[in-house]
Amino acid sequence: MQQFTPILLGSDINVYGMARSFHEAYGIKVQAWGASTLAPTRYSKIVDIEVHPGLTEDPEFIKVMREKIKEYKKHPEPVILISCGDGYSDANFPGFYNSSHISFMHDFPEMRGSQL
Repeated sequence: MQQFTPILLGSDINVYGMARSFHEAYGIKVQAWGASTLAPTRYSKIVDIEVHPGLTEDPEFIKVMREKIKEYKKHPEPVILISCGDGYSDANFPGFYNSSHISFMHDFPEMRGSQL
């Protein structure tokens, strides 16, 4: 099986559910990036939250994603970025899905498999 690194956007119950699914299926602890730490994931042992205030808004979202693309450029395995909330899935960021370093699974069918 190919190894990969899932990263979740958000910190709500949706993120907890996705983290639990990854943990049960692969035995891994998942990283999540969110605008704040919400109750469902705050004390979780299966997800690490990295807080970026303002992440659900432009220009902060774009700034953080550009930093993360640089950070993960030489990552040894594919990185799958999964949006778990509308604030992170909003199509406010046209033209940004064009990086070959991080795959972005989007809530809109036409965006699934797009690249950041």
